[in-house]
Amino acid sequence: MKKYLLMMTLALLGGVTQVKATDYIVAGDATVVNGSDSWSNTKAENKMIEVNSNQFYLIVENCELVAGANYAFKVVPNGSWSPTYPSGNYDFTVNKDGTYTIIYTFYYNADDDYTVNVVPVLNLTLSNNYNGADIWDIYNSAAVFSHVAGTNKWTLDLPASATTTDYWYFRIFKDGLLTWNSNEGKNKIIPNTNDQELTIGGNADANTWIGTDTRSWKVPYLAYPYDHYTITAEYNIAERYANNWKVSVNAYISKTVSGTYHYATLGAPTATPLDLSGLAAKGIVAYTAEANTSTKKVTLTEKTTNLAGGEGVLLYNASNDDVVLSIPVAAAGDASASNDLKTFSGTGNLMQETGYTRYILANEGGDTGFYKVNTTTGNAMGANTAYLEVTGEVASRSFLWEGETTSISAIHNAHEANGQFFNLAGQRIAQPTKGLYIVNGKKVIIK
Repeated sequence: MKKYLLMMTLALLGGVTQVKATDYIVAGDATVVNGSDSWSNTKAENKMIEVNSNQFYLIVENCELVAGANYAFKVVPNGSWSPTYPSGNYDFTVNKDGTYTIIYTFYYNADDDYTVNVVPVLNLTLSNNYNGADIWDIYNSAAVFSHVAGTNKWTLDLPASATTTDYWYFRIFKDGLLTWNSNEGKNKIIPNTNDQELTIGGNADANTWIGTDTRSWKVPYLAYPYDHYTITAEYNIAERYANNWKVSVNAYISKTVSGTYHYATLGAPTATPLDLSGLAAKGIVAYTAEANTSTKKVTLTEKTTNLAGGEGVLLYNASNDDVVLSIPVAAAGDASASNDLKTFSGTGNLMQETGYTRYILANEGGDTGFYKVNTTTGNAMGANTAYLEVTGEVASRSFLWEGETTSISAIHNAHEANGQFFNLAGQRIAQPTKGLYIVNGKKVIIK
């Protein structure tokens, strides 16, 4: 009888108890293992990775499999053909032609107490609200997850919608099967209208492995202030009977920091903290800003922890190239002790507010700083930006910065400083050009 084998579990009994080997190899047909050597018991590329003291896994990518063809493998101690798990071959088939990622898992306690699993994944496909449309139309949609190379995860990036009144729906069927029909369309995520809501950014349900029971979720379409969000489907490789998956969702905000003007502001949406940990890898530094009405300058303090909802930061790009950021929503924010940068949470123009004086990031006469918002018309602001807000009616037309970064008014004299110039990696720069440098222990911007 033809087998439909998204998840195939083999628990075999028998044999004499033996001490666990140090390493295990997946040996099998060349089509379903790494490398061109068929049935090698020493191939390093097919060595299983130990998850814990009894659980091992191996991921083999780009396997061209044919529907109905028989494929075979077994798990063996490195360099040995005795014992093998199982004692014969583990045979499996798939029901659709395609390029598969195969996940092997192996649990070993003793020769009479072990489990071998194989999961051939063709693709994962997302559907939105199921309204009676033909299921095969949904299966052939463009919303296909991408496999994260070398991992047990698949991700899908989706743009935000113009409305929050609808939902994306996800279902994971029992035994880990992501499928609508037992005979077709393996590895799909499909919709269901009677589901509990999954919080953006993940919650307890998002992090629960779904196995023996049918389980599904709904996630609201994202609108302003989000740009896009990523859905991750992850297969469990850490348990003996690893026939389960989990789905998690995280929202992101896109931000471009100019290589010409070098600065941009970022505002965390109200009650929605942002994760700033990925900025450094992109060469971006984030600063909070505290205004001093006496000196008419702001003190910048580097911000490396999560940005609390409603707070803003100034982003600095030392390079001459635009840097595009994808900033994820964080589980929790770290409120800054002193930060006068606020998130612009509206649309259209930012207006002055009674009892406060507001300033926006701008460049005037070659000087970048915070300049007073027009008292009559206000000033246009983009999504997820920030402005400087000072308590009281302040006469100052602008606030430049000092402290962590030297005042822009002093930048033009930077070349005459006695100290040497160093970049942020600590390398001495003999002929500094435009960018951010360390001079006499202070950060200096050359424009």
